[in-house]
Amino acid sequence: MKMNINNFKYQNVVYKYNDVVNTFETNYDKDLHLVVIWSKARVKEKEIVEELQQHFNVLGCFDTTWSQEHLDDNFHRIYDVAPTGGKAGKREEVGDKAFMVVVIEDQHPEYQYRSDASGRLKIVNSSVVDKKHLFRKWVGGSYMVHSTDNIKEFFNNAILFFGKENTFKLIEQAGCNKQVSIVHKDLIGANGWNSCDELFEALNLTTEYVVLRGADNLENTVKTLSGDVDILCSNIGEFTAAANARNLWNSKNFFHVKIAEQEVLFDIRYVGDDYFDETWQKNIIKNRVLNENGINIPRVDDYFFSHLYHAYIHKPYFFEKYIDRLTELSKMIGIESFKDDCQNNTNDVLRMLRGYLLAHNYKVSIPKDDQVYINVKVMSQLQKVNRAKLYLRIFSVKVKNLPSRVMLKAKIVIKKNKFLFNIMFTLRATFNKYIRSRIK
Repeated sequence: MKMNINNFKYQNVVYKYNDVVNTFETNYDKDLHLVVIWSKARVKEKEIVEELQQHFNVLGCFDTTWSQEHLDDNFHRIYDVAPTGGKAGKREEVGDKAFMVVVIEDQHPEYQYRSDASGRLKIVNSSVVDKKHLFRKWVGGSYMVHSTDNIKEFFNNAILFFGKENTFKLIEQAGCNKQVSIVHKDLIGANGWNSCDELFEALNLTTEYVVLRGADNLENTVKTLSGDVDILCSNIGEFTAAANARNLWNSKNFFHVKIAEQEVLFDIRYVGDDYFDETWQKNIIKNRVLNENGINIPRVDDYFFSHLYHAYIHKPYFFEKYIDRLTELSKMIGIESFKDDCQNNTNDVLRMLRGYLLAHNYKVSIPKDDQVYINVKVMSQLQKVNRAKLYLRIFSVKVKNLPSRVMLKAKIVIKKNKFLFNIMFTLRATFNKYIRSRIK
């Protein structure tokens, strides 16, 4: 039995193969998508909308204008890029005037494998994606028509465009709606968030994350700016775009999110950055639970052991402030002697942590972010590796990650410099035109 779309949860989407019709199916009772006709493609708007009406149930058409103040950031965010304060390449490519957003329902969806713009092969609604490629041919190629590929991406885009309340109003509509609505509105959160509740309500429908530590004290953190918000997410571009998180210090991990007029520091980690073992990161997100404040947090065992790992591996020494919280968590999973062991016998605590990692086949990892402290003494004990060899491994990781750090900083500088941006955009456009001509 399929799940009601009104109870949509980002983490619950699964695909099941139907061998009778040779397609995949989602586990939700409705399949919804957005098609965005950017301003440079509006010369073919009438034909595109008619084609959509012929093959799908059109729930709404929205003639949309963004403010000049947030125009570039809006473009960045809708394409899963953290707002940089610089110019968005997509703005030049697809046009920065009013555009049309068409919300559709596919009443007979077929999910099959297709390649996206980055060459990734993934399961998508093939009817919608194939129409998008057709429309792009009509307008001369490029990315002047955008569409969502699957139901997750629909909620990600729709929540940003319309907000939660209006998105679910659209979903509840029955029958075709050909009326065009005029909208003068930036993406949700463009001016910041009124509260933690508003922010995390949006995040819960647009991306996969957990607050690693301190979710129960988040309101106080925002009010007093007394610390940072520690996040683990599946995709850092998707998370930062949804949260309207602004990069700090040319770092890939530190961001400001404006909540209740306060610039709150977010320390954002992501799957594959080796802050924890990658398999462990995936499991922490997969096993996440929603706390009483509507915030995703790790399941209690992941919470305890990730917190314990952080306290010993990512710190120069174990801080007393961790004892009470870890003791409370340890009792919830049946470990009664943690406080005594922590105060009197550190080796027993490390043996317990090593046992947990071994049982789940998790490794002690060296973070790609070289700003993360590594307690080599404790790490060598957990791994049973000579410290000299460990130092060499850490050095090799830092050297390996140097080119990507240089490229990140260069990209930020280029986007903030109009002259450099125009040169790079022209070169990229010329290169893409050449590639397309060779493919033809």
